[in-house]
Amino acid sequence: MRLPTRRISTALMWAIGIVLVVSSIGAGIFVYQLARGTLIRQGQHEVVTIASAMQTRLTAEAKAHPTRTPIEDLGDMATGQRYVLLTTSAGQPIASSGSLPPISPQQGWNQISGTGWINGTPDHSVPFVFTKTPVPIGNHTDLLVVVAPLYRTAALLGILKSALLAGDAMLIISGLLAVIVIVRQFIGPLKDLENSAQRIARSPHQTDDRLAVTTRFGEIQSLVDSFNRMLDKIFSAQEREREFLSNAAHALRTPLQVLTGYAHALTQWTAPGDRDAAIAAIVRETRAMKILTDRLLELSRTTQLEGSSLEKPIALAAFFDDKLPDFRDVCMHHALEYIGPYDANATIKADPLLLESLLRILLENADQYGSPETSVTLRVVCATTNITVQVENLGPEISAAEQSHLFERFYRGRQPASSEHVGLGLSIADALVSAMEARWTIQSQAGKTLFGITFAGVGRPPLAASSQSAGETKAFPIP
Repeated sequence: MRLPTRRISTALMWAIGIVLVVSSIGAGIFVYQLARGTLIRQGQHEVVTIASAMQTRLTAEAKAHPTRTPIEDLGDMATGQRYVLLTTSAGQPIASSGSLPPISPQQGWNQISGTGWINGTPDHSVPFVFTKTPVPIGNHTDLLVVVAPLYRTAALLGILKSALLAGDAMLIISGLLAVIVIVRQFIGPLKDLENSAQRIARSPHQTDDRLAVTTRFGEIQSLVDSFNRMLDKIFSAQEREREFLSNAAHALRTPLQVLTGYAHALTQWTAPGDRDAAIAAIVRETRAMKILTDRLLELSRTTQLEGSSLEKPIALAAFFDDKLPDFRDVCMHHALEYIGPYDANATIKADPLLLESLLRILLENADQYGSPETSVTLRVVCATTNITVQVENLGPEISAAEQSHLFERFYRGRQPASSEHVGLGLSIADALVSAMEARWTIQSQAGKTLFGITFAGVGRPPLAASSQSAGETKAFPIP
């Protein structure tokens, strides 16, 4: 497992850096254009106010002094940097005053309408605002054009541009530094994850390798926790595998040693009675090895059943009618009593072969540990929403401490070691129960032990929850 952390970190830094630069420049341009537009509109409002005052004055002077030329008045009005132009309605200049701006409308001042502004030239970057207003003089109307440069606005815009450029530069630099720090904090755990994966790949049986990483990123912490849980499961599976192989090798060693010893004895000159005993021991140990091998194969199959679809509808009455003779052969030392379901249509979802294997294991255990001269009971209990299949024997109690280890592989409890019973039956049974999505019910007390497997019932609901004592009863005596 190798993560491209270097490429990820580089790509993240480039992506976030580009976004940061673009957003900073865009924000600076927006602020500059907003301020520029506001200042220009303010200059336009001022020039309109000035033109209105000039219009009033020119009109009043024309009424008071009809023979007086307006040139003198325009000279008084064009103070500062203003440019004032008076034309006829046809566009013929009458008089002007002030500094002529370096730029003018292409269509001429007399053709402009309303109020506006003109950008500066490359050599003169100051914008100009202008307005045109009619001036009634005598029996005709002239046009007054007022143009004013925005020197103060240009200065303010220059300062603002410099401040924005400096601010953007500082923001970009600080942002990039922050991005580098954040990306490193983000990539650091991924790098540790990669290193841990490489160590595990080099030493897959090293069980003390954990990823100890604490991060403020919840997603990374969740990934680290998931990785550690995965390691726990892997190491647990490896430990179970080593334990299983060790136990299996130990279980196989004893019958192999017995077979080897008796086979060697047969090669010597022995009495007929000794040869018969040796042959009987070889047969016994061979049968024990076959049982162990079968159990190992069954256990291997059950580990492959997890997550597979094993549910099929099974009508229990018909199933047990067909399988009871075979179950009788399994229960060799005790009479088998069967109590079937009261409802003939009682149905569960399970795999028939798995259910048969499961019941064979439980019946073998019940027959092995049941007290002499007692019977083994196979019972079907129907409840409102589920159905339980029970195997009960009359034998010694299984303590609570022993019950916690029942499903461990090669666990034999207090029973003496026997080559024919290697402690795999209930482990296989537990795997079968899990594969069929059922659940266990175990009850044990002095003189009686019950193993129950509860399935979800399907089909027509059972008639009564108390039918466990009212079903069909069949008894199979010891042959």
